[in-house]
Order: sequence, then C-alpha cells, then structure tokens
Amino acid sequence: MSFWSSILNRTEFNMVVPSLYGTFHLIAIGAVLIITVLFAGLLRNKSGKTMRAILIVLSVLMLLVEAYIIFSNSYDTITNTMEFNWSFFPWTLPVVSALIMLLAGVVKEGKFQRGLLMFLGTFSLFAGGYILFYPAQLMTSNIVLNICQMFLYGFMFVTGVYLWAAGKVKFSMARFGGAVIVFIIVVALAIGLNTLMNQTGWNGMYDFNMLGISQYYYSTIPYLSIIQDVSPWLAIAAYAGAFIVLAFIVMLFGLIIQKLSKPNTVT
Repeated sequence: MSFWSSILNRTEFNMVVPSLYGTFHLIAIGAVLIITVLFAGLLRNKSGKTMRAILIVLSVLMLLVEAYIIFSNSYDTITNTMEFNWSFFPWTLPVVSALIMLLAGVVKEGKFQRGLLMFLGTFSLFAGGYILFYPAQLMTSNIVLNICQMFLYGFMFVTGVYLWAAGKVKFSMARFGGAVIVFIIVVALAIGLNTLMNQTGWNGMYDFNMLGISQYYYSTIPYLSIIQDVSPWLAIAAYAGAFIVLAFIVMLFGLIIQKLSKPNTVT
C-alpha cells in the first residue's frame, strides 16, 4: 500500500448519508454557531493587522481542506494512480471565498480591499449560510468529506459575521458596488473556463461545471434547470441576478444594524 493510499484509507469512515437537520447536520450547525460567536466576541476589537492574519490563516486552511476533497476524489487507492477529477475542480464558492480572503489579507487598504471585504460580508456570507442550513446534495456516506464540506461553508459564514462584528465591512451602496464587480469577475471567469474546458475537451471523461452554471450541463441549483430549457445564457443571467439581489438584501440588513448601532457613522 502506498503512502497516499494509506492516508485515504485511514480517513475513509463511512456513515449513513446525513439527513437534513438530522443529528450530524445539527451538530455541524451548532459547532459553526459556537465558533461564530467566539470569533465575533473575542476578535471583534482586534487591529487590522490581526484581521489580515485571520483571513490568511483561514484561507490557507480552507484551501488545504479543498485540496483533500479533490485528492480523495482523484486518487485510486487500488491502482495507486492519480487522475485529476475535473468534476471536483477547485472553483467552487468556498474556493472563491478562500482566494478572496487571501487576497484581502495581503493587499493594501483601499477601495480594492473594501470591495473584497464587502464580498466576504455579503455574497460569501449568504452562500455559506445557505449551504450550512440547507446542504442538500453535498452530504455523502463519507463522514470526513461531510465534515470538510461543513468546515468550508461554515467558515464562509463565520468569516462574514466576524467581519461584520469587527466593523471591517462598512455598509454602503458604493462599497456594495465593489463587491458586485468582484462577483461579476468571478462569474465571467467561470463562464470562460467552462467554455474553454468543454470546447477543447481538456476535461476528458469528467464534467467541468464551475460554480454549477455551465451552459453544457443541467444545473442542480433549484429552478435554474427550468430556465436552462429556455436559454442557458438566460439561466446564467438569472443566477447572477438572483445572487446579487440576495447579497443586496444581506447588505441592507447589515446597513440597518450599522445605523442602529452607530447612527452617526458615515460610510
């Protein structure tokens, strides 16, 4: 048995696929909420330097977890061979959020960083919270992979709430516009790579569906597959539009809290 096979075999613990709001799911939600309270309570008054360190550390941890998920789905423990499974290409929302955390942790303070932080406090916060409370098709019979998924989406949620509590996200329409630009760039990159991989055939026998919005596959996102029957591009536009609206609602909620807690704050 090779070294890599040994690692995968030692982390392959099977379980009954967790049900929505079953024991595993409730424990995961409880753990994330406890961590969220600890982050928001203990770290809210720390300096900008500390915030950068937190974002960098969390991003690295999330990327390592995502790398494990990809590796476990690409390595054959029987033949001891590795064939990259493009179905698990690391361009999911957790990877996007982790990369943006890393970028926000290293760039200089300014409009660009504020747009990144606003993205984490709106788009990423909503996506993490949604999947945390409604994981749907993410759950498998592998307990380690289930923990990994809850870790990824859970820390998207934790990071967003922490940034709110620490006052690192100043809610305003202008700053939300910066987050929208970041999101549009992410969607544009996904469209470009979806097209490139499927047109060239570089994905081989595996599906390549970044963000779940590829025009080449039916979406598993609720209602999006119905719109795809009319037009794949209309479905992508609907995805982007709906996501922006939902993130905007999150921003409005944050703006209300900001005004109530600091009524004289100018953003």
